[in-house]
Amino acid sequence: MLASFFINALALASSIYVIQVLNRYVSSGVDATLATLTFGVILAIAIFNLFLILSLRDISYFYFVLSAIGYMLFPLAANGIGFQFFWGDSFWLANRSIVLSVNFASISTILFTRSFL
Repeated sequence: MLASFFINALALASSIYVIQVLNRYVSSGVDATLATLTFGVILAIAIFNLFLILSLRDISYFYFVLSAIGYMLFPLAANGIGFQFFWGDSFWLANRSIVLSVNFASISTILFTRSFL
């Protein structure tokens, strides 16, 4: 019973330490770096699949590219990066970008699923 208490205390202390480390990274700008890496990976996947579209002539890859772009647009809209860099002059688009990106990603994912399966 005493060993169980110490194990639980260590687990709590380690999770508190992890939270403190994550807060330090987020406050130092690692959050923006992770977002940039995520957008870069999604963009690389989309470009690779564009080459697959050209070589294989399969419509499923086109829907996958649309889906990847849709899933990249949502964090851009949610974080404000899209408003800051891409559609800064359009307040109409900035106010509706989250809803539009979720719908675009959902519809393109449904189209990809239907064509792939």
